[in-house]
Amino acid sequence: MQQTAFSCFVLDDDVAVNEVICGILARGGVAFRSFVRLEAMLEAMAEGPCDLLFLDVRLEDADAVEAIRRLHAIGYGGAIQVVSGLSGPQLNEIYRMLERYGYGKLYPIAKPFRSAAIKAALAEVMTLTPGSPSTEAASASTLIGGWMSDSAENLGVMVVQPQLDHPEQQTDLLAEAPTFESTLKSVLHDIRLENPAGPAELWLHMTAGVALNLRLFSLAAEFTDSPALQLSIIVPSGQLTAAPDQFEDLRTRLAVYGVRAGIYTQNLHEISINSLARLRGGRLVLGQAGVSQLLGSASGRTLGENIIGACRDKSISVAAILPSTVDDPDELLELGMEWLITPIARMTPLSQLRDQERPHFGHVARQSGEPLQVLSEFLGRHLLSQREIEIVGLTAAGLSAKEAGRSLGLSHRTIEVHRSNIFAKLGVKNVAQLISLVSGLR
Repeated sequence: MQQTAFSCFVLDDDVAVNEVICGILARGGVAFRSFVRLEAMLEAMAEGPCDLLFLDVRLEDADAVEAIRRLHAIGYGGAIQVVSGLSGPQLNEIYRMLERYGYGKLYPIAKPFRSAAIKAALAEVMTLTPGSPSTEAASASTLIGGWMSDSAENLGVMVVQPQLDHPEQQTDLLAEAPTFESTLKSVLHDIRLENPAGPAELWLHMTAGVALNLRLFSLAAEFTDSPALQLSIIVPSGQLTAAPDQFEDLRTRLAVYGVRAGIYTQNLHEISINSLARLRGGRLVLGQAGVSQLLGSASGRTLGENIIGACRDKSISVAAILPSTVDDPDELLELGMEWLITPIARMTPLSQLRDQERPHFGHVARQSGEPLQVLSEFLGRHLLSQREIEIVGLTAAGLSAKEAGRSLGLSHRTIEVHRSNIFAKLGVKNVAQLISLVSGLR
């Protein structure tokens, strides 16, 4: 593959781990240099710094604390991706230290890691690095958008402002009413052309302060002609934790006009049970770094599964912005994601949205000619997610877990997990009781 101007250093005295990371970089066509000692790496930095450093926490001649301090002292301005065998609480301490020194873009990766975690770190940094191939779409002066897709192949659009993730660039491009209204009308036009009758979503990324000043009465008029179109306002997750009262005011105000509130996060550890309680009925969007945490290690996967499970209980829709290098997006659907969103590197200015390639997510679509069971209203239906309602329909139609899994492109184990959650929500003990409930026999 053709080499890019983007470069990486790898500093890890575990030869096996070092070789694995270097192999991933080589296959991606990324220029790199490998080191096992801190001093040798610092000497190379003096010759020319890298854009991204993969750093082991414990080295023979130093530890991560000393390495980060010395990098900061020489003025290193690139990104640092810590790779560690430490536990979650210890990783949190390292991440806080990275933030103190200005290196908090990437959350540490826990060993053993998957190749997707390394690729996601690359995609995240390359998106924000001047001169890298993916920078054009993420310009701080341009609103960009990407198509969304769910398991039923419904469409949506998310309008993203990548600069809102970085405190030094808190320019909200939707702050002016004319800009916001023209953006809204332009994207609504594209959605209606692509999906004139079916349900669709429009999610807009902005600061909470700007969202509180929206002319919501004009939004209501826009959506009167499209009752199947749902609008959501997505704010950076830090604003929920730093100003919970402001977020609660926003959520209440949006609800009056039928607009959902949501948060966008790059770090799973920012999400707590209390924050999800404030988000009930809303949206949670995982950025590319958040997805890398989820797929990068067993601990990240466990944390992600717990968060997604809590979201399901609180009727929160969970979406993932895909890193460009994710090999199997269906894995995210099996974990409970309801929406998958075009990678930021492939998003385009809104004027080019209709020419953008639509996301395709493998086996998530139902098999041709196999309709879902149409269900009438039943007790407790409002407690279930759209995915769970689909599984109830297939179960009521007599499909086994394996058959339902083939129909939805999921594993039978995932179907069994969903059924267990459905049983708990509806207060039934088995499939027979479930069928009796949805059939109106109890």
